[in-house]
Amino acid sequence: MRIASKAGALVLTIAITFSVLAGCKASIVGKYFNEKHPNQYIELKPDLTFQMVEEDGTGATGTYEIEGDVILLKLQIGIVGRSKLQGNTLIDPDGDRWTKK
Repeated sequence: MRIASKAGALVLTIAITFSVLAGCKASIVGKYFNEKHPNQYIELKPDLTFQMVEEDGTGATGTYEIEGDVILLKLQIGIVGRSKLQGNTLIDPDGDRWTKK
């Protein structure tokens, strides 16, 4: 009986953990627009990929990781950028703010 109880508790803990992690990922998914240059944006997608679009329409793609309140953006060319997540805003290393809309 105890083993079944412990197994049930473990399953419940795992289910809650995955639900919380899925919720965190889902909450950051979307387009973040540069406040200084409104035609520039970063789109974080649910599959942990992103697309960055510049003002002239050019862009780059890559993957992202979530480390607490830091988003690591990994470009396909090997460059890694860090942005801090504060609410619905990403703040890049230059202090530029990218707000989710």
